[in-house]
Amino acid sequence: MKNKMKADLRILYGSLTYCDDIDQTLNRFGRNYKVFINDRVFFSCSQYVFDASGGNV
Repeated sequence: MKNKMKADLRILYGSLTYCDDIDQTLNRFGRNYKVFINDRVFFSCSQYVFDASGGNV
């Protein structure tokens, strides 16, 4: 149970970090989807969340 909770907290933390980074990206580039999807910060964050979740996102 304790390990499951730690894993869940790690996933939640990764998701919050991901959301914060998306917010920062939108603040930098506005709502231009093409620029946003090609932004390195967005790509790095999405990869982090995917890895942290064990691929279960």
